[in-house]
Order: sequence, then structure tokens, then C-alpha cells
Amino acid sequence: MTTGGRGSQPEDAHETPLDSAVAGAFQAAASGKILTANLILARMLGSVSPADLIAASTDFGERLCSDPELRLELRRLLEVRGVVRDFEVPVEQTDGGTRWLSVNARAVRDGNGNILRYEGTAADITERSRAEEALRTNLERFQALVANSAEEIVVADADLKLVYLSPSVAHASGYSLEERAKLDALATVHPDDRAIVESYLQEALERPEQPLPFQVRLLRVDGSCRWVEGVVTNLLEQPRIEGIVINYHDITERKRAEEQHQLLAAELLQAQKMEAVGRLAGGVAHNFNNLLTAISGYAELALAGLPVDSDVRADVEEIKRATERAATVAHGLLAFSRRRVSCRESLDLNEIVSEIGMLLRQVIGENVELKTILAPGLKPVEADRSQLEQVIVNLAMNARDAMPEGGTLTIETANLNLSEQLADFDNSPESGRYVALTLRDTGIGMDEETLAKIFEPFFTTKDANHGTGLGLSTVYAIVEEAGGCTLVESQPNEGTTFTIYLPESDSPA
Repeated sequence: MTTGGRGSQPEDAHETPLDSAVAGAFQAAASGKILTANLILARMLGSVSPADLIAASTDFGERLCSDPELRLELRRLLEVRGVVRDFEVPVEQTDGGTRWLSVNARAVRDGNGNILRYEGTAADITERSRAEEALRTNLERFQALVANSAEEIVVADADLKLVYLSPSVAHASGYSLEERAKLDALATVHPDDRAIVESYLQEALERPEQPLPFQVRLLRVDGSCRWVEGVVTNLLEQPRIEGIVINYHDITERKRAEEQHQLLAAELLQAQKMEAVGRLAGGVAHNFNNLLTAISGYAELALAGLPVDSDVRADVEEIKRATERAATVAHGLLAFSRRRVSCRESLDLNEIVSEIGMLLRQVIGENVELKTILAPGLKPVEADRSQLEQVIVNLAMNARDAMPEGGTLTIETANLNLSEQLADFDNSPESGRYVALTLRDTGIGMDEETLAKIFEPFFTTKDANHGTGLGLSTVYAIVEEAGGCTLVESQPNEGTTFTIYLPESDSPA
């Protein structure tokens, strides 16, 4: 097939029956020059007519593909394979734009295998390519957002098999994506929350496309627990998703802050209650003391005027003893309310424990063994001696009552240098140098509910004839007034340990 110059033949001489096709069509010589083309192809390539396109054609595919490397690849494939399908090529337009074509072509050979010509079709896929490029861009943008987002995304199928995990899931849980994908969907849910999660998923299956909010605990790979908040949405009926989508984020710190806020609110309420009770107790104790002084005085006068063998002498002596017991209660109230005058001095706890040992053995009885472990070189503390003795006696009596079948009470002293607060205790001492006084029994112990109330005034586990409920509240008040704090550890049937931390004094004892 030959062609002449632009003006040698009529324009329509280069048109073929291919002009009725819906795609661009062409034939080209082995040299690469276009031999025939239809009008659709001519216009695709920016020519007004097939004749104009043919006249401008020189090298193979020059007009068909503006990328030299793709042109070479197209010719190589035709020479080697003899055919190409859906080979996408760019075409630069005169207005500066780019059109994309999908080329299907073959090499026509003679009996000896020599290429006689090339023929094929080209379809305009510009809009499709733009749409695909936009889709790729949006997909890359979405993937970048998901990859860099703290929001964790999980997609499961109808059988709750995991089909997608966002990178943030691995970062937050400590598992690799491959490790997590192999686990059951509920494997990392806290055991106590699995029933709740199952109910969420069941509800999601029953309510397609309805976002359901949730808060649950998840376990990291190291076994630690974290709180998450999110929504689960059943999108199984959406063709592009076909899954149950669960997206959530970590709220562990927020939960801790909420718990701390609740704890502080409870402590504030307790402090306000203790302050109110303290004021009331102080006022009552002072008035009560005045009455007891009068009663005790009149009892003394009555006893002085009664013969030794008087029938009423025993009754008056009982009145006097009753006033003494009542005075003990009043003194406890005054110590609790901090309205009792204290005489603070530099004291040696070892000396106090040693001197009060004989009294303690009488208090705790013969079936309780008393052991003392006194630290050598113990530092002094600033406190009221009589009040510290009262603290030790009160705690010893409580220990005795907790060991009705007998046991061991150990009193220990130690010098402590705390570099930070004790994390396992509320209201623990701040960092600093302390002298610790520990009383440890082997008694019946206490549960958490009892532990939470032991320092409340008038709270007691004893009956009305054996306790006023002021012993431990008085201990707490005395220690706090001395600048220290009281911590307690106990479990049912495992005994109780009271540890009193008193600031170390700079003054010698």
C-alpha cells in the first residue's frame, strides 16, 4: 500500500471502511509510517483528517505515543510477540493537555516471517485514566490518613473473621498485624468485657448501618489493660465494604483522670465529714469533761466521807471508775478533734517501745506473743510522748482483739529514705526521710470494705460493750498532727499490718 503527498490525492482517498468503527483504526508500514487511518483516530491524535495525520507521520508510533520509551516498548512487543493488547500510551495535545489511548495491534508477516505491516485500533481512555488516577490519589490519601491516624480500625466478615486491621492496631496493642490477624476477633478483649462485646456485635448484625457506641477494655500483648471507646457498624450489605467495621481510640488516660477525680471527690467529702465530726466531737468532749470533773470531784468527796465498811462505798467507787472510763473516751474525742493540747518534743521511738513493753504484755494477754525488732541508730521524731504511747496501745489492743485464739504481735522500727511516693497506697508519704513504726499481727485480717472505713470515727467491728469506734480515728489524728501518715495492709485470714511514717527530726532525742 502506498500513499502520496498531501495534495496528490483527495482527502477521502485515505479513508477506509474503518471510518464507521467506534474506535480509531490504523495500518502502518514496517518502517512505521501510517498507511491508513480513520477519522476517529485522526481526531484522537489532533489532526483534522486522516490525510493530515498520514502526511505528518514519520517514525513508528510517533503520533500514536508521545513517550519515546513506550514507543520502543510497543514496537519491541509487536516484533517479539506479534500482538499487544490494552497497551496504554499518552498523547500530547496541541493545547498542552494529555490524552490517553488503549492500543490493540498486531504485526502482519509474510511466509518467511518478515513483518509486512502493523494494524490495530486505539480507544480513548482519557476519562477512565483520569478517574483511575483520581481513585488512586484518593486511595493513597485514605491509606496515608489511616496509617498516620491514632484511630484504630478493624473490619470483620459475617463470621467475625478479621479481614482488615489498620497499622494503629499493631502500634497500640503490641502485636504485629500478622499476629493479630491470626487471633480470634475477641482474643484481645478483657475477659470481663467479652460478653458485652458479643452483645454489641449481635446487635450490630440485627441493625445494619446503625453505628453502635461502646466502651470496653482490651489487653495488650504484655497483658496490660487499656480502655477504648468507639463505634461498631454493620456494613455487610455495602458492596465495596462487605464487613463489620469497628473503629475506636484509646481513652485509658481519660479513664484514669475520671477515676482520680472520683477519688478526690470522695476524699474531699470524707475530709469535710471528718472536719464536721471533729468540731462536734471537740465541743461535746469539752462540755463532757467539765461534767466529768464535777462528777469525779463529788465522788472523791463522797468517798472521803464514807466509812470503809459503808454499804454504798462500792457504788460510789464504781461511779468514780465510770467517770475515769468516760474521761478516756473524752480524751480520745479531743485527740480526734485536735483540740487537745499536745507537748511535742524530740523522741526516740525505740525507747518508747521498750518502756511500754511491760504494759503491752499485760494488754495483749498471755496467748499473744510480743516480738520487737528495733532498728539500731534510729533517728528521733517530733511528737507528743503520751500521744505516741496511746497510738501504740490502741493498735496493740486492736491486734489482740483480732487474735482471739492467740498469735504473734510484732513491733518494728526502721529508718526510711523514700525517693518517691508509695504507688500502691492512697495518701502515702511524700519523698523524704522518715522513721517507720510497724505493728504486725497474725489475726483474722480485714476485707476491702472494712479497710475503707477503719479510720472513720465511731466505726467499729466490735459490739457496743467492747468498742467506741474512736481508737483508730484517734491514731490517725495523732499521727497526722505529728506530720506523719498511717498506712494499713490486710487481707482476710492473713493478718494486718499498720505502718506509721513520722518525719525524721533534726533535734537529738
